Amino acid sequence: MSRLTFSANTHADRPDWWDEAVKCKFCPDLAARLEQATNRVAQLEQTVLEQEHRAQLDLMVPEVQRQRKEQEISEAAREKMRVRLEILEQELSDERATSHARSVEIDNLKLQLAHRTPLEQAIASLPPHFKDPLESHIAALVTAAEEYAALSSIAEKLKQDKETVERSAAAAAEAAARERKIAEQAAASSLAAAAAEREASELAAARSRAEADRERKVSERAAQLLEAATRRIAVLQARADEGTNTIFEAYVRTLKLAVNLRSGKAE
Repeated sequence: MSRLTFSANTHADRPDWWDEAVKCKFCPDLAARLEQATNRVAQLEQTVLEQEHRAQLDLMVPEVQRQRKEQEISEAAREKMRVRLEILEQELSDERATSHARSVEIDNLKLQLAHRTPLEQAIASLPPHFKDPLESHIAALVTAAEEYAALSSIAEKLKQDKETVERSAAAAAEAAARERKIAEQAAASSLAAAAAEREASELAAARSRAEADRERKVSERAAQLLEAATRRIAVLQARADEGTNTIFEAYVRTLKLAVNLRSGKAE
């Protein structure tokens, strides 16, 4: 803060002779040197401020990291506590449901005891050696009835499951039949397309063979014509050579005759 105060009050704390010294005509470079010194002081103050700010940041970074780490740890602890609280709430809810079911069962038993028939009251008033076997037999009958009811429920469920399976099997068979029909139609279409493609290929092959035969015949005819023309040219060349020889021989005879005639005239 002292450096900031000095920098802010530099102009205000100048002595009276400051401006006169700057404006002195006998020191023309004093103003430039003072300006350079002022700029240098400002740069040094800025550097010092930056160093102080950097030092403060260096001191603050570990503190910020520590606070962030503590925050992460506290968040993890809160998350664990929240999960544990949810588990405890679920356990408490289950315990309340179990307690309520037990209370309902106890209330039902109390109602059953309150509305006992005379026979039940008579059985309850029997001596233990009579009551225990009778209650055991009744309990066995009740257990058998409960087991029969449970087995009946299971049988009904199995019957429903069987009907569901039969319906699913029928639906699957129907779907398979539809898919088989679609596959057969697709196969028929594929066979028809393959037959058409094969027929088109055979027709194209026949056309190609016919075109090849025609080209072969044309080539053979051209070869025959070329051979005949070659023979004709050879014959004509031979005749031309023979005619040339005949003409040359006639020319020679004519020359000889002319020479002889000239010789005769000379004589």
